[in-house]
Amino acid sequence: MNEAGTWGWSELMCDDPEKEKAFYSAVFDWGAVTNGEGAGAYTEWQVGGRSIGGMMQKPAEMPSDFPSSWVVYIMVDDIEEGLKKLESLGGTVYRPPMEVEPGIFAVVADPVGAAFNLFQPKP
Repeated sequence: MNEAGTWGWSELMCDDPEKEKAFYSAVFDWGAVTNGEGAGAYTEWQVGGRSIGGMMQKPAEMPSDFPSSWVVYIMVDDIEEGLKKLESLGGTVYRPPMEVEPGIFAVVADPVGAAFNLFQPKP
């Protein structure tokens, strides 16, 4: 976990973050720490005070009929090299690399269309 080629993070993209907070807190006893407000808010799911995943409202550019869903982040040492390898194996880049506070991510898909994210953490 959290090394190149492994799972690093899961994130819920949803329509109603407050409703999701109530659901996952009740079902799994997860804590929820939210930073920001409105559409820009980001929630970190926590167990025992440790962040285990995140949640955000679906971005406005997503189709309104796209259901709420979980996305997974796979760790890479070098985002550009990871994207080259992905494309050479028939994968698709949906969203080019974008820098966020903890690192750089890109939204991609495997050759049959299953979407996921590649993530290169900051050193």
